[in-house]
Amino acid sequence: MILLFDSDTIHLHWCKVERNKLVADKCELRSNWQQAVAKSTDNFKNVRAIGYFLHHGGEIIKKAASFISAKNMGELQKCVGFLPEYNDITTKTAGYFIEKLPKIPHILLCDTAFFLDLPPEVSRYAVPNQLRNKGIRRYGRYGLFHRWASRQVSPFINKNIQRIICVHLDEHTNITATKNGLPVDSSMGFTPAEGILSSGGCGDIDPTIIFYLYSMGMPLKEINQLLSRQSGFTALLGQKTDLLDILSGEINKKKDFVREIYLYNVIKYIGGFISMLGGLDGLVFFSDRLEKFDSFIPQVCEKLEFLGLKISDKVNKNQQIWDLSDAASNIKVFGLKYNKWQIMASEIEVLLNQGVHK
Repeated sequence: MILLFDSDTIHLHWCKVERNKLVADKCELRSNWQQAVAKSTDNFKNVRAIGYFLHHGGEIIKKAASFISAKNMGELQKCVGFLPEYNDITTKTAGYFIEKLPKIPHILLCDTAFFLDLPPEVSRYAVPNQLRNKGIRRYGRYGLFHRWASRQVSPFINKNIQRIICVHLDEHTNITATKNGLPVDSSMGFTPAEGILSSGGCGDIDPTIIFYLYSMGMPLKEINQLLSRQSGFTALLGQKTDLLDILSGEINKKKDFVREIYLYNVIKYIGGFISMLGGLDGLVFFSDRLEKFDSFIPQVCEKLEFLGLKISDKVNKNQQIWDLSDAASNIKVFGLKYNKWQIMASEIEVLLNQGVHK
């Protein structure tokens, strides 16, 4: 059995992977999570490896998958400050199991490592060198999954130079441009706060707004809550709202306006990336709930018809990879449904097969 861990700010999530069967579970972080995991896994019997999802590795963790032990836990601890609300949980979880189960392989799965090779003109912010030396740069997010998506469709694009844009349709929608499998741009930056608006996140804004609010007497903690959890779709509609709420259900004028803002943001990033790539060979939409975006994906593609992109109205959605493009389309369009636990497990299997854990 491979045991996988991830977290949000409220729950610790884990998944047992055994004989290609995935069984996910979770518990609140306030509870005695160690006992909850032990009960779920029959007191850790038959666990042969454990993987930990690290949301932000800075420039410290340079590989998408790497072994971690008591000897190099210090490197993981140095990453906490990049995204404390997530990385601290990962560090504590890994520390506990490395001590409890020291004889099995422990593997760190770093979400930002894929983007460490972004071109310097893309990764560099226009800030003083002392900030750059502290790791302030554009990192991107969901690197494990963007790399997986581009690799899935690569065999279907018959070009010497493959220019692919991957759109991750999620509560934190993000877009990555790749050339021959390597990342060349990302809609997200130092953290997921940069980029496209989300359920509670404001997306791209003028940073001086933060200083203005602070000068008006608002504490920094409250500003962070305001811009990361109380903005986005929730602020525009005046109630707690997620992505699927604005893309489905009853249509009204207010919701339609929010949908247009979201669509505009997605198209703006795709258009900019196409210009930077010098064209486009493949456009990939991927999600763990892909079927929920049946109406939105054609809306995006319609905005790109001037490039010769055409989608088909006859798509076999029973296949793992949906070929959405019409035969006459100049650009291949795909839909992928993914499972994050499955991708994480695959990364671990590859690393374990490369050599003996030390």
